[in-house]
Amino acid sequence: MDTLDLLFRRIVLAANAAGALERPLTVGEILDTFAPYASARRDGPIATQDDYLQAVMELVAGERALVFADDLMQDDLKAELASPNPDVNVIRTYANTKVRLSTEGVHGVLAGDTTIDLRPPTPLGGRAVTAESRAPAGAKPAAKPAAKPTAKPAMPPAAKPAPTTPITLRPAPAASAPRAGAPIVAKVPPPPPDDAAPEGALVDAYAPATAAATEDPGCPYCSSPIPQGRAIRFCPACGQNLSVRRCAGCSAEIESGWKFCVTCGRSAR
Repeated sequence: MDTLDLLFRRIVLAANAAGALERPLTVGEILDTFAPYASARRDGPIATQDDYLQAVMELVAGERALVFADDLMQDDLKAELASPNPDVNVIRTYANTKVRLSTEGVHGVLAGDTTIDLRPPTPLGGRAVTAESRAPAGAKPAAKPAAKPTAKPAMPPAAKPAPTTPITLRPAPAASAPRAGAPIVAKVPPPPPDDAAPEGALVDAYAPATAAATEDPGCPYCSSPIPQGRAIRFCPACGQNLSVRRCAGCSAEIESGWKFCVTCGRSAR
């Protein structure tokens, strides 16, 4: 079995385990759910992600009649694959396009060996496996060597306190009573300035002057953060082309702000 056969086998077995063989699949489900790059590498020699995307393109384009899909999409993928330097990221522009698996091919896979590793791929932020995590349950961790005692430096003798002079407290002067008939003037504190904070309000000295800007949603394919302040065409994490969208109906290029295709009128959402 070569790369295409192994990739189709994984799609069939994963879709069968999810109960999705009776309905059409989308290209996005094949790429992200049923046969992602990290899982497909378990079945055969797929050196790079570009090799994986090219194999998915060949499969969706109708190679060996294992997958049936829209004729316009398959013609577009075949033309791209036949170019001298094909752009394998074109397959992601058809993420919402539905395809059907060959019934004969599905029966052939289910009639053979159906043993396959369907565990989801390990995320990039997963916990690293160490020697302690591989130890069997109940095993006592190895004792760490005792640290050698270090000699404490000798402390200098404490200096004698200097003699203190006794302090004599004088009684506070008595407040003088107002004279009879003298007017009583009340001292009123000046009003606070207009920009002063109201009484009881808490002011955070470390709060920023303006509200924080809304966080960038990141790459639409892998959700990785996109660098700001520069022209970005490809995602630095997954390498997907962020500046090109294609219509799922006629394969025409769609600007980022368009809601409908100007060629066939199909919704771009």
